[in-house]
Amino acid sequence: MKKIIFFFSVFCTCFFSCQKEDNLLTDRNYPTTIKELDNSIINQKRLAFQQQNKYIYTSLNQFGFCDVTEFNSNMPVPQVTEPLSLSDAKQKVEDFCMQNKAFVGLNDVNSVALAGQGPETGFYDNSSYWYFGTSSQKIDTIEVLGAQIRIIIRNSEVVSCTGNWYPNIYVPKHFNFDQEEAKSTLRNKTVWHSDISGQSHPAKITDQALASCQINGLKIYPIKSDDKIQLFVTWKIYVPDVFYILYVDVMTGETIAAEPTIIS
Repeated sequence: MKKIIFFFSVFCTCFFSCQKEDNLLTDRNYPTTIKELDNSIINQKRLAFQQQNKYIYTSLNQFGFCDVTEFNSNMPVPQVTEPLSLSDAKQKVEDFCMQNKAFVGLNDVNSVALAGQGPETGFYDNSSYWYFGTSSQKIDTIEVLGAQIRIIIRNSEVVSCTGNWYPNIYVPKHFNFDQEEAKSTLRNKTVWHSDISGQSHPAKITDQALASCQINGLKIYPIKSDDKIQLFVTWKIYVPDVFYILYVDVMTGETIAAEPTIIS
């Protein structure tokens, strides 16, 4: 009987260990990857976006998201009108987002917090401007860093849109690294600070530094390269002793990004 229990215990240990390794290496859905569009496709999308939005001077980037990579300086200027009220300006933004949801990524703009600033008068004419920004995208309760939309209204028309929400972000059901395991990956890691002269100075994350660190929940961190965007699910860990925030991947335990909290 003891031998049976022993072999069963060994089997369970090996099984779950291998299962964890399989999750780490063979989860083909992770991380979510958005690839650069073919030139012919993106040109078609840019044309459709321009035709649909008569006054807009921003365009689409290589992934099909609203951006300033293309600048349409020849677009007509909206006629000067009385400044829109906040409610009318907000409605204009909501209508724009719904009409352009393929580009901005919002399926239900009414579920998103919109903040507006204005109306402001232009320096060179009597045009009025409203500036709007959305809250950050969330997958359930997980914030997607940098996923916001910014819209400018001139007179009574949308003239600029930048930013986007990402479609179909995959969040694994089971993480290979929980909070404590993610924190332990930072032990003895070195981070760097630059002083005013440009000199770099190292700071080591010791056990004492780890003891005082704060785990500020899960964040989805986009990493953008020339031809793709990858969306990593990470633990956001603040290490006050070394004045750094680090983002640790929940599946690989790798530090995806790090940023100092002080400006040298």
